[in-house]
Amino acid sequence: MKKILKVCPCILKEEKGKWFILAFKHPIAGNQIPKGTVEPNEEIEKATLRELKEESGISEARIENFIGKFDRVVENEDGNLEHHEWHLFDVRAENNLPKNWNHNAEGSSEENGLVFHFFWQELSVDYKNYHEYFLKVLELVENYLKYKF
Repeated sequence: MKKILKVCPCILKEEKGKWFILAFKHPIAGNQIPKGTVEPNEEIEKATLRELKEESGISEARIENFIGKFDRVVENEDGNLEHHEWHLFDVRAENNLPKNWNHNAEGSSEENGLVFHFFWQELSVDYKNYHEYFLKVLELVENYLKYKF
């Protein structure tokens, strides 16, 4: 089974005692957290920051901590199974990011030309329109924050 590394840059902020994570509405696939695939011979940390830039336009960011990882087995377009290993990172971005914004996705043929609408998702509330693997991301982030802060 082919193994594919995925990265998920999690931009977190606290306001008035509540935690938020940067999320976006995908025009086809519902609400998501930025994520992407590590390219061959690419360092996982560099892939994390590259994916953040391609999906959100944020270019000034640094990795603060490793949050955790989880595994999924998925069927690809050819009907073959793949092992996806997701790596989540606590990423700090430039101060004063807007409340919401749109970004023209870049980097992959599937996303080029799509417009992602970014917003701040409050953690530990009802997560509407997220795919199950983004629910896993949100769960890991919530656990990370419980033990980190």
